[in-house]
Amino acid sequence: AALLGSSLSGHARAAWDEYSLAILSDWLHLVAASIWIGGLCVIAFAVARSLGETDRSTANASLSATIKRFTSIVLPATILIAITGLYNTWIHVESLTALVETTYGLVLLFKVAISGVMIVLGGINAFVLQPRLAAEARAGEGRFLASVRTEILLAMIVLLLAAILAFLPPAREHKPISAGQAPSVQEAI
Repeated sequence: AALLGSSLSGHARAAWDEYSLAILSDWLHLVAASIWIGGLCVIAFAVARSLGETDRSTANASLSATIKRFTSIVLPATILIAITGLYNTWIHVESLTALVETTYGLVLLFKVAISGVMIVLGGINAFVLQPRLAAEARAGEGRFLASVRTEILLAMIVLLLAAILAFLPPAREHKPISAGQAPSVQEAI
C-alpha cells in the first residue's frame, strides 16, 4: 500500500488521463520489484546468518529449499516486472527513436540492461547453484551467497536509475492534469 503513493504522484499519475491502467501498472511494477529485491536481501543477510549456525549439510539443504521457495515466488514477480515494464515504457516513451535519443530513454535502457544481468544471475542461482547445494557441493553455498550479493548490488543500481527516471521528464508528453481530476486510491486500483 505504501508504494501506491509513488504511483499516485509520479509519471503514472501524469499519464492516467490517457492510459487508465498507468497507475495500476506502475504500482504492480513496484510491488513485484520489492518482492524480488526484498527477498534477495532476506536470503543474503538473514538466511545466510542463520545458516552459519548449523552444520554444512543441514545449511546446504535448508538454503536449497529456501532457493526453491524463493524461485517459485520471484519467477512470477519477474514476469510481472517485464510485462508492466513494457507497458510503462509504451506509456512514457513515444518511439524507439525517443528511447535512444532522450536522457529518459537512455537511463531506462541502462536500467533494463542491468535488470537483464540480474535475471541471468538469478537463473544461475536457481538452476545451476541450487542443484549443487541440493547435492551438498562444498563450495556451492559461498558461490550462491556471493552471486546473491552481486544481484543486490545490481538491484541498488537499478533503484538508483529508477530514482533518476522519476526526476526526468518522460520521453512522451502527457496532457496536463486538470484540477479535480486526481484519482482516488480506490479509482487507481
